[in-house]
Amino acid sequence: MKNLITAFLVILSTIVLAQKGDIIDKVVGVVGEEIILKSEVETQLLQYIQSGAPTTIETRCNLYEDIMYQKLLLHQSKLDSIEVGEDQIESEMQRRLAYFISQIGSEKKLEEFYNKSILEIKAEFHDVIRDQILVQMMEQKIMDGIELTPSEVKNYFKNIPKDSLPYINSEVELAQIVIKPKISDREKEVAKIKIDGYRKDILAGLSKFEVIATLYSSDPGSAAQGGSLGYMLLDNFVPEFADAARKLKVGDLSEVIETEYGYHIMEVLNRRGEEYEIRHILLSPKVNPYDLVKAKNQLDSIASLIDEIDTLNFGIAATLFSDDEETKQNGGRLINYMTGASKFDMAQLGQMDATLSFTIDKMEEGDISKPIATQLPDGSQAYRLVKIMSRTDPHIVNMADDYQRIKEAAKVQKQAEKLSNWITKKAVKTYIKIDNTFSTCEFENNWGITQP
Repeated sequence: MKNLITAFLVILSTIVLAQKGDIIDKVVGVVGEEIILKSEVETQLLQYIQSGAPTTIETRCNLYEDIMYQKLLLHQSKLDSIEVGEDQIESEMQRRLAYFISQIGSEKKLEEFYNKSILEIKAEFHDVIRDQILVQMMEQKIMDGIELTPSEVKNYFKNIPKDSLPYINSEVELAQIVIKPKISDREKEVAKIKIDGYRKDILAGLSKFEVIATLYSSDPGSAAQGGSLGYMLLDNFVPEFADAARKLKVGDLSEVIETEYGYHIMEVLNRRGEEYEIRHILLSPKVNPYDLVKAKNQLDSIASLIDEIDTLNFGIAATLFSDDEETKQNGGRLINYMTGASKFDMAQLGQMDATLSFTIDKMEEGDISKPIATQLPDGSQAYRLVKIMSRTDPHIVNMADDYQRIKEAAKVQKQAEKLSNWITKKAVKTYIKIDNTFSTCEFENNWGITQP
């Protein structure tokens, strides 16, 4: 399968086309009790084109087969009585809405674009998202239990033509120890006094909420929207923030609220069931330069214990001292969020984190950096030590250096074979009808039918 499951429903594209009537719908296929509409094919084709991927005469056929596969999964999921909880649907709905809102600018703009309220949009796409989750669950059920033996990996590699072996850039595996400076009580008090002053100015009519949010809020995402967070379930917020929102009446300005991010004031603009439309101003206390120096010095001391005295293992030190919760329990090891693997392509690392890439460029395997100033995902300042756990030079892929990479590729092939066999097995037991429009397509899988 070239595309096992479409990653995202192109909601906005579908909406636009449907509103303008650019797609005249008709049934172009049937799989079991599931129908394939012309609009589905055209929408996915539009998405494909907009992604910049090259299109050929076979593209429409490939997309059609992918939809057939999804419909077969959906049909089988219902036969197998697979169920999706409303909490799963709601969670996925919120995730997708948040994405589209971030792309279009605000919830209000999305509603204006669609000419429907958020609640109406959610109702319209409830079943679509439910079906997509069912498809994912059914596919996972088919995939469960697929494992590879070392001999299978070896045989897979042996069957790759030597002139087809890929070239691998220099890669590194990294671990880190992060020290985040503690915010002094004085800086906390300064931030609290300042945001309380903003609150009083708003109440007195001396300043507008959205102006202060835009100019001074420490939350860049909402600041650009005048402090607006849009409609959200309170479960998406930290407890202190959520509790304060529950106690507010629509239109009321809150007292100063303290959370792990700093100090907030908020206003509940509206409520729709369990969803709250909220805007807020965040003021995060600043780190005192002296505290940054203390963090750097602490890392210097840890590095001395590891490097010079050799009384402390780097991984143990990360577990004991690091302030990065995501990596400390794994010995400080970093995961490449772009691939989900532990290795970083040095060329890509330069794009992801130029400072880190420059620092480790000349380091060897086993080397530990000097303390590096860094900015954490929440925007706070910190210092970190970075260790090169492994380093490979540019090379042609081989079993010694790239076993895990080869294993993953072999697993993908085994999954594809299992899916193809599953399609063949289920297709002969399932009513399938293909429209004449696609009767000349050369499908990748055996659908067990004679084309009309």
